[in-house]
Amino acid sequence: MNGHRLRAFTLVELLVVIAIIGTLVALLLPAVQHARESSRRSTCASNIRNVALATLQYEERFRSFPGLYEPIPGERLKSASGYPNTTWAVTLLDDLERAGVAAPNKVGELTDTYIAVYVCPSDGSKTRTGPDLCYVANGGRLASVTSEKLANGPFVNHVYHPKLLMQDGNWMDGRDYTLAYGESVDSPNYTVMGWNGWKDMWIFDQPTFIAPDLKDRTWGPVFLWTPDTNERTPINFAGPDLSTIKCVEKIPGRYTSTTCTADNGLKMARWARLSSSHGGGVNVAFASGRVLFLRETVDYPIYIALMTPFDKKSDSPDPNYQLGDNDIR
Repeated sequence: MNGHRLRAFTLVELLVVIAIIGTLVALLLPAVQHARESSRRSTCASNIRNVALATLQYEERFRSFPGLYEPIPGERLKSASGYPNTTWAVTLLDDLERAGVAAPNKVGELTDTYIAVYVCPSDGSKTRTGPDLCYVANGGRLASVTSEKLANGPFVNHVYHPKLLMQDGNWMDGRDYTLAYGESVDSPNYTVMGWNGWKDMWIFDQPTFIAPDLKDRTWGPVFLWTPDTNERTPINFAGPDLSTIKCVEKIPGRYTSTTCTADNGLKMARWARLSSSHGGGVNVAFASGRVLFLRETVDYPIYIALMTPFDKKSDSPDPNYQLGDNDIR
């Protein structure tokens, strides 16, 4: 009888095979992770493009850009303790086909509805269970709301400047060269604005503004630029230490804190910059609807030129800067 000897792997051979497989996995894992992040970044860019296109639809209907903040007339508030304003993000919900979510917010009732188009898939800090927001609007120069002007940025505070409208004739540097939106990992919820002007500037039982505090600041949901080199927080840079800072609006029946001093407001405003979880830069959308990945190493003078719709009449330290196509590639 012929015997047959069974052939089996030795322990050493098995260990070698396992080691080879482990090495291949280690080599492939970064490529897989890179492919996943590339997909997430692409979705993020698609989201911000949809926000930009919704803005163009809004502009077509109303002949102007939405305000950074819009006041809600008192007769529309559902209750005396209602939130008396909306943000640009709430204003755009109708054009994003989420009118049902917009409706309660437009009568002063803040909602906690999750809107997927407002969240970048790469941003792991968001809960994805409430009014998260990963995108911010170009609020222009970091300064008092009293000094806002359209040449510095396309989104202005309509609570304070209801007649300051960004219309066709204001895009002197071109829509394709003026930023409208960008990413921020620190953006507040889409329902809540950040502005420390309420407690000093508005009397709610009177229809007029009172003497303003010229040091009031805006910080969310926006990104800002400044001519002051000591106040600049470039793309993806860490902002100031905000661990002890608490800034909320003083609104009768809802918020009564007066902790947001002028200094705290300035620190919050310096924190209002573009940032992302992608590494290397951020997705941005221009006023024309164009979207690109803006590198974090972009020179700050170029950054200012991209944010100002009309450099020559802006507060830019270099109002005659000629922005070239190679500056943002």
